[in-house]
Amino acid sequence: MSTAESGEIFEYRDQSGRRRILYEYMGRIYDVTRYFTENPIVPETPPSTSSQLKVETVDLQISQNRSAHRTDRYEVEELILRRGQEFKIGLTLNRPFKEGEDVITIELRTGTHPLTTKRTLVLVDSVNEFEPKEWGYKVETSDGNGVTLLIKSAANSIVGDYQLDILTHVTKDGAKQDDYRKGLDTTVYFLFNAWCKDDQVYMEKDDEKEEYVLNDLGNIWYGTSRYLGNMHWNFGQFDDIVFKCVMYLFKENISAENRGNSAVVSRVMSAAVNMQNEDGVLEGRWDGEYADGAKPTSWQGSVAILEQFFKDKKTVKYGQCWVFSGVLTTVLRCLGIPVRSVTNFSSAHDTDRSVTIDECVDENDDMIDELNGDSVWNFHVWNDCWMSRPDLPLGYGGWQAVDATPQETSDGIYQTGPASLNAIKQGLTYLPHDTPFVFAEVNADRVYWRCTRRYGDWDMTKIRTTKTSIGKNMSTKSVGYSYRHDVTDQYKYPEGSNEERVAVRRAIQYGDRPEIVDDEVMSEDVAVELVNKDVLMLGKDFDIEVTLRNTSGAERNVTLTVNTQVCYYTGVRAARIKKDRQYVALTSGESKTVKFHVTVAEYLEKLVEQSQFKVFLLGKVEETNQIIAEQDDFRLETPDLEMKVAPGNTAKVGQPFKVLMSFKNPLAKTLTGCLFMTEGPGLARPRTEKFRDITPGEEVHHEVSFSPLKSGTRVILAEFDCHQFENVLGQLEVQVQA
Repeated sequence: MSTAESGEIFEYRDQSGRRRILYEYMGRIYDVTRYFTENPIVPETPPSTSSQLKVETVDLQISQNRSAHRTDRYEVEELILRRGQEFKIGLTLNRPFKEGEDVITIELRTGTHPLTTKRTLVLVDSVNEFEPKEWGYKVETSDGNGVTLLIKSAANSIVGDYQLDILTHVTKDGAKQDDYRKGLDTTVYFLFNAWCKDDQVYMEKDDEKEEYVLNDLGNIWYGTSRYLGNMHWNFGQFDDIVFKCVMYLFKENISAENRGNSAVVSRVMSAAVNMQNEDGVLEGRWDGEYADGAKPTSWQGSVAILEQFFKDKKTVKYGQCWVFSGVLTTVLRCLGIPVRSVTNFSSAHDTDRSVTIDECVDENDDMIDELNGDSVWNFHVWNDCWMSRPDLPLGYGGWQAVDATPQETSDGIYQTGPASLNAIKQGLTYLPHDTPFVFAEVNADRVYWRCTRRYGDWDMTKIRTTKTSIGKNMSTKSVGYSYRHDVTDQYKYPEGSNEERVAVRRAIQYGDRPEIVDDEVMSEDVAVELVNKDVLMLGKDFDIEVTLRNTSGAERNVTLTVNTQVCYYTGVRAARIKKDRQYVALTSGESKTVKFHVTVAEYLEKLVEQSQFKVFLLGKVEETNQIIAEQDDFRLETPDLEMKVAPGNTAKVGQPFKVLMSFKNPLAKTLTGCLFMTEGPGLARPRTEKFRDITPGEEVHHEVSFSPLKSGTRVILAEFDCHQFENVLGQLEVQVQA
């Protein structure tokens, strides 16, 4: 809040998350957001006098400073610095600097109405010693009319764009006189600093900072808990248009005084990335209808999305969870916050804050869609960002979960996190932000209910609780390598351990249905396992195998019902393939494997994107009334896209070279709507090329030309897409000569 003549100025975020500036005068409130946006406060220049200490030129030493601050890879030309770290500027004065008489002050302004009380107006004076959370400078050299200043920003500085002026005055007999202001027609940017021990986002290990802040390529995992796939992703946080777009989003969505708080920034940016909030970057769609936009599977990176959004400030169509996560990784790394994309397999979506997932079946062993508001996604991708959490009790800093995919509202906005991974692991779901929702995603119990219609309502009887089916193989890219790093143990204790059960009970008791806590130990003597031993390829028949083992000393007769369905990766059923029922007799100690066969003809025309299936197994042991309830998710593998540099070609800066791509159509049908998509940082901007129809079983060869912009190790990302399937992916590493 600040005073404007006889009125008051207020700045806040409205319900849609947009920054607003209000002016209150004589009891009436006026929205002056547009005025201050179009007319930022600019200080007046004092009148010129002959005795002033004037600054004739300013050398921001951009190249040296950017190299020292690890910002030299950004493709924009301005000075980009990391807060809490020293930098140098050189001044040429109109006369020699007189220490003790001449005073130099550096003024930095950010936001539309800078104020010292909000730390958006910074006056940097000479100091004897630098302090962690204070600005200051020292005169490093003074030679004739030249002065070099060593400046240190505060480790908790506001992040973003600043205008920089140099102020001077002369002191005589304790009186200040001959004020002078040198305004610079340039912008200086400050980012979060993972290399500064006093910054909120400080990371200790150098290789982790290199990975989670500076790496502009990555891997995102997808598929099912049994069949994990990974796609390459071009984060592209150093791209010039990406940087400008991120700064635009940053300023549009976060009030200036909150731009230095990594918890606020990560939370608000998770909202800014999705269109459910006003003017978001990306619109999500999960129904397979993408005619007026791009298929979510067609994106290979964030660059094309942010460039398209920044061009006309209109929401880009369409994305799904891994796309939202990839874009949020780009945004936060661009701002200097360490962040990683994380995939959770068998990821629960709890809609009623019970911290359990309810599955309802009727008397015919069919799922009741109208009662199954909760769901289990085959996989879901979100982000972890690294920071201290001074707003939480000691010990809950470190990795924090944030999610840009619009699933549920939080404080009236589609945003999630930051939620402390340690709080999630301990079941402390009362700690902010959105910890109950994330806990359920990774560690909810699955409760099965038998439901029958009675007098227009449903009579529900709990038949089984499974405690180990949610949250599997949580995956992120390894530090420095492309292989998978499992982070499940960072989110929860080992399944079935005492610590894990205590965390679940604690989380449920803080939820909206604490009475649902289930500690019962069920008596079971028939063990059942759904088995898929081999990789299942698209275009082939496959078997669903169920292994039963009788551990009792008597005969057991089991009724098994298997529902096989095609589903979207969110777990939503798209079509039923078939329903099979078998009766299995087991002698004492006997094991049997029962197979359920599925043919290509039964599933091919019903497939939806990513070729995902769900198997729901329900059974009953006649002698003991033991209830069997299991689920399994799997996908059919697509072929890889083979890539190589064309014979006789060499990758050199500024010279075109050719890359050959090939794969074989796995289907006995013609592929239509064929596209090849390629991109690579330092090699080429994202591009899409249409391709002809591909006949059944045909081996395809396609040639693409690249003209490298930068030398060194470069990576080309490629994807083939068609109407029949997607996720035919390829990656090629090339050494570009200078």
